[in-house]
Amino acid sequence: IKSSLFLLISIMGCDNSKSNCRYYEGFKLYLSQVYDLDISTQGDRIFYVLPLEGCDECLQINLNLLLERNFNSSKVTIILTGANFNDIIRSKIEAIKRKYPILEDGKNLIHQFETGFGKPLLVHVKNGDCLFATSIADQEIESVKKYILDNS
Repeated sequence: IKSSLFLLISIMGCDNSKSNCRYYEGFKLYLSQVYDLDISTQGDRIFYVLPLEGCDECLQINLNLLLERNFNSSKVTIILTGANFNDIIRSKIEAIKRKYPILEDGKNLIHQFETGFGKPLLVHVKNGDCLFATSIADQEIESVKKYILDNS
């Protein structure tokens, strides 16, 4: 009976229909309090949250994705958190600033909110509802690219 109960709990815990959006309320609060941005008025928007203080190689993978692809800039907003002093990375960040709408969080205020933020984060919002959210591991960059292309 214990193993059946464990299996039932495990299956219930694997319902991913909205579980990937479990930090959405914290993300909405972050956007509202830090940027005075009401997410319910944003229509269809993909937020790509990028920590600049992580490992440079990991950051390069995400920056290269954003630079190589021409995602619809009317739907994709980049949120840069922290700071990076590597000249190569800084030049890529400047190029991204010319390509996409940018929100900057130099003080890492995102960590004051329950957002699940640790790695790069992708949050897709439509009319105030979370459609999809995920932390972006380096090995998932191709699936993230496909998701953004299919939805931007």
